[in-house]
Amino acid sequence: MMMLYSTSFMSWLVVMIVVIAVINVEAQSQGNTSNQTISTNSTIDGYEGRFTCVNSSLTFDIDDVCDGQYQCPYSDDEYICDNEYCSSAEYMCDYEDSYECIPLDYVCDGYADCEQNGIDEILCDPLDCVPSCRCSAYSVSCEGRNIVDDTNITKSSRDLYFIGQWINGTKMPLSMPFNVTTYPLLLRLRIYNTGLRELLRADFLTLTEIRIMILQYNNISRIEDLSFSNLNKLTMLDLSHNVIRSLSNDTLIGLTSLTTIDLSYNSITRIEDFSFRDLNKLTTLYLSRNVIESLSSDTFSGLTSLTKMDLSHNVIRSLSNDTFIGLTSLTTIDLSYNSITRIEDFSFRDLNKLTSLYLSRNVIESLSSDTFSGLTSLTEIDLRFNRIAVLPARVFKAFHLEDLLIDHAGIIELEPGCFQGLEALQNLVLYRNSITSLPSGVFRGLESIIYLHLFDNKISNIDVDVFKGLNTLEFLDLTNNSIIELRKGLFEDQSNLTWVSFSDNPLEYIEPGTFQNLSRLEYLNMVNVQLTNLEPDTFKGITSLEGLSTDDYRLCCLFDETDLCTIASSNFLDSCSRLMPNTILRVALWVIGFGALIGNTIVLVFRCRTDHSVSAKTQGLFISNLAIADFLMGIYMLIISSADVYYGEYFYLYAEQWRGSVTCKVAGFIAFLSSETSVFILAIITIDRVLCVVFPFGKLKFRATSARVGVALIWAIAFVVSIVPLIVSSYISGFYGLSDVCVGLPLNVESTETGELVFNIERRVWEYLQYETTKRPSWVYSIAIFLGVNFLIFILILLSYVVIFVHVRKSARSVANPASGSVSSDRAREVKLATRMSIIVLTDFFCWMPVIIMGILSQTGAVTLPVSLYAWSVVFILPINATINPYLYTFIAICGGSKTRSTSNPTQKTTVSETRA
Repeated sequence: MMMLYSTSFMSWLVVMIVVIAVINVEAQSQGNTSNQTISTNSTIDGYEGRFTCVNSSLTFDIDDVCDGQYQCPYSDDEYICDNEYCSSAEYMCDYEDSYECIPLDYVCDGYADCEQNGIDEILCDPLDCVPSCRCSAYSVSCEGRNIVDDTNITKSSRDLYFIGQWINGTKMPLSMPFNVTTYPLLLRLRIYNTGLRELLRADFLTLTEIRIMILQYNNISRIEDLSFSNLNKLTMLDLSHNVIRSLSNDTLIGLTSLTTIDLSYNSITRIEDFSFRDLNKLTTLYLSRNVIESLSSDTFSGLTSLTKMDLSHNVIRSLSNDTFIGLTSLTTIDLSYNSITRIEDFSFRDLNKLTSLYLSRNVIESLSSDTFSGLTSLTEIDLRFNRIAVLPARVFKAFHLEDLLIDHAGIIELEPGCFQGLEALQNLVLYRNSITSLPSGVFRGLESIIYLHLFDNKISNIDVDVFKGLNTLEFLDLTNNSIIELRKGLFEDQSNLTWVSFSDNPLEYIEPGTFQNLSRLEYLNMVNVQLTNLEPDTFKGITSLEGLSTDDYRLCCLFDETDLCTIASSNFLDSCSRLMPNTILRVALWVIGFGALIGNTIVLVFRCRTDHSVSAKTQGLFISNLAIADFLMGIYMLIISSADVYYGEYFYLYAEQWRGSVTCKVAGFIAFLSSETSVFILAIITIDRVLCVVFPFGKLKFRATSARVGVALIWAIAFVVSIVPLIVSSYISGFYGLSDVCVGLPLNVESTETGELVFNIERRVWEYLQYETTKRPSWVYSIAIFLGVNFLIFILILLSYVVIFVHVRKSARSVANPASGSVSSDRAREVKLATRMSIIVLTDFFCWMPVIIMGILSQTGAVTLPVSLYAWSVVFILPINATINPYLYTFIAICGGSKTRSTSNPTQKTTVSETRA
């Protein structure tokens, strides 16, 4: 026997005496339940059935080992044996009044894992071991080593582990690497990735104590019949990841204690009838990842204790009604990833204890009301990824399902009553099918339903009482369907509903009162819907909303607190106010509008009755056309005023519809035509005045004909400039339709957002995650007109009136007679002339320059202007000229004319007349 290593023999002897005394006392007091540690030098004498105790010459028959009676001095004959407390893969730490189970690998590993007495490390002798292998009290582990032989491996080993093993530089031989029959006490045998190709009966003849055998990742293709016939204590057999092609009915004979067998990841095509007949204690069977095509009525004969069976990832094409006969203990069966097209009625009739059935990833085309007959204990069924066209009535009768997964199943039609009998169902998954309608009664019987997933279908028709009776429903997802409208009464019984999604539907109309009973609704998703007809009380009844996801800002406006709203992408024109947001604007719009109409009407009447001289005709032609242009601005303002009255407080509901309407485009056209015609006529009036005042005797003047041609040309140019955005709207987009007041003033920049909708799992809503925002000048056409042409014309008018004022002043002083006292009167006339010209320039300035300045600032990104500025601009900036021009060019002239006629000085009359013109 091997000598014990110790630094001090006497110290060791004292410890040994104490330990032996303790062990003997415990052995006598605890009898058969005690497990003791052992020095690893117990041997099998001559390997012929005699066991030799450690540190003793005592030997006895091998049959007396693990018989519950301690015969060796150190109890090593009962070392790591089965007991009523720990499994064969565990070691029992035996304490005075308790016990603890630890893995076998922890015994003699240098660490005291039995916390109270460290007994797992007592009497652990150093071992002679195969070079480069790892040996402990009971096991030998060799990983990727080159073993010459197993001479030095103790034959009392309980665990052998070989992985990627080579023998004498060559891959493992055809059969077992060693004569494992020389290890009669072996409890666990593990051989991984060794190239092992066959199993022979002779390999296992003496392994009567073995409990676990793992032969994974080899090349086993042949198993000799009756190879396991002596392994009647084997409880787990793992043959996965090999190349086994078939099982004969004698392959597994003798495995009467087997509880788990793993045959997955092989190439099995055929299983003979009665192959499992001796496995009456088997509880778990793995046959996944093979190429099994068919199953007969006797394939699983004898498996009366089987609780779990995995047949996934095969090529099974059909299930007959006697395939699972006799499997009365089965609780879980996985048939997913096969090629099943047909399931005969009553195929599962004996499986009254089955709780989980997985049939996903097949090609099942039809189901009947008796397909699942007999599954009275079923709580979970997975029918995803099939080709079931119609779900018939009562197909799931008498189930106890809590989860039903039928997504990606190709379902087109749900028959009324198809879920009847599922009173305990809480989660119904029907997304990504081709369901077109939800008829009345289709969800009848779902008394406990909480989650209903119907997104990514083709649902276009929903009966108003389809959800009737679903009082417990809390979650409803109808995203990405073809729903066009929602009718009142649809959610009459859903008072517990807290989450609803209608996103990605062509939803055009929601009847007011549809959400009347949803007082507990917390989250509503309405992204990418097309609500063209939205009414103020559409969401009446929703009082507890915490989150709304939408890309339509109008929906946010219908709730008191807009901060609960998440908008997918916003437009700078989005506003929850009316067209004219306050009373001042509304009143001013009417007053100024009527003022422009009345004032310019008077101008036209007056001009028709005035002097018909050549100069008067020219001036009258210009001013009359100016009045017509300004009259059009009054019409535009009354159109906007009428729209404000018509839409009232709920203008935001129809804002987009209004901006795209013909009325808005016509109003915008009129406003733009009026504005630009007025600008051009003011320019030509200014030029005419420069010619008359600065060059009074020049030949270059506007005559009647040239004046008519000029005016006609102005109207033609203004008309073309105004009509172009309507004709080529695809190139000049948003000129009239992208502002509520229908005028494309360049007061904002076009922004492009890059982002995506992300589902917030915690809040269960879609939120817009913005990555980047880029801005660029918008409406180039508008910028060119308002910031370019109008600005240049303003500069022209300003400079022209400066020239006129300077020239008139110089002319008046040159003809003045100081002796007559006319100097003071000349100064008075200069002041009046300067005042009139200043008023003309200032009105033009206040009409055009604010728009020009704001346009420049916004387009350069210096400021971001509020949307309401459009309304203020339309009321107080754009129509200034249209309202004041009659006073500047006609009413003051009328007053000035009467004073001129009463003046006796002809020179003075001429000067005033010239300046008035």
